[in-house]
Amino acid sequence: MLTLQEVTSLLKRFSFEGLSLISMDEEKLTYNFKFTSFNPVLMPVKPTVAAGGKVLVFTVPDVGKFGVSPANFMVRYVDSGLRHGTSSSVPEGHLTKQELPADLVLAYQKAVVNSGQRVAFVTKLWHHFNTTKFSGQMQVPKLEVSSHPSFGGVAKSTRGAFLGDPGWHPGRLWMASFMFNSRIAFFCEVFLHEMCHLAAWCLSCSDDFSEGGHGPVWQQWMTHVGLDPRRFDPTDDYEYQDDAQRQATEVSLTQQYGPRSPSKDVKALKKMKGLEPGPAIYLQMGRILHGTIGLHNGRSPYFEYKNKAGGTMFMSWPDAANFARQGLPNLYHETAK
Repeated sequence: MLTLQEVTSLLKRFSFEGLSLISMDEEKLTYNFKFTSFNPVLMPVKPTVAAGGKVLVFTVPDVGKFGVSPANFMVRYVDSGLRHGTSSSVPEGHLTKQELPADLVLAYQKAVVNSGQRVAFVTKLWHHFNTTKFSGQMQVPKLEVSSHPSFGGVAKSTRGAFLGDPGWHPGRLWMASFMFNSRIAFFCEVFLHEMCHLAAWCLSCSDDFSEGGHGPVWQQWMTHVGLDPRRFDPTDDYEYQDDAQRQATEVSLTQQYGPRSPSKDVKALKKMKGLEPGPAIYLQMGRILHGTIGLHNGRSPYFEYKNKAGGTMFMSWPDAANFARQGLPNLYHETAK
């Protein structure tokens, strides 16, 4: 199914402006919005009339139905669910399942559409996780949501960051605006990742910045809240790209690695639990790559494989610890289950 961000972009493409989410049903693929303006002339099909002439229904092939109530400035969109083969193919294992109260889920959905509600949402989410994951022990930091944080040293592609104040005070926790293009489960995983940095600073009073700040103390807090400390970069770019970006990325990935592997073949793979040199499979952006794991100079792991054109390609890691954190989640035995 489409993400809420994609639904909003779709409605804007069909001339709906000033959108405000009222409700949604993910199982029925139904979304209800208030809008401020709409031009029916820009719809690609002519409407039928329903509800005694009060509702205009636009049925767009392979897209869905738009039920528009001009008098109430309401639109109901029902997704056809027919055209999103690559959008739904992000492996579910990349997302940590987090049980959230219904009011938090609704607050996230509204924050996706309305950027003015985002700081309020992350504040509410912070208090929820502080209570449920950290026994209410932490003081709330300054919470920020923006394209770039107010503090330096953060790459443009960074999803979130934490900066503690001297004396083990909470400091600032920042989330990138583009994270509101992601599914809520992934947003929660990244947010909890940053809260674990906060806990390492404020509760453990640790200034261990080994492994880029992802050393033993941070890893202990990740395990405490139920996250895999090896998987601190758990997903691919599909999670926060819109439809057009996904399609362009898919073309590029297919040119580089070949077509996306069927989900049944991916599910049949047997995950590798440790570094085992020899024949192996690496799952790269949904593609099953057959190759070999080896060691350079006896210490630096690499994965060697053939690309679509038959050329020899390498993925490499500086050391076994780096490999265990980044490579193992994608590495499988050559034989299927």
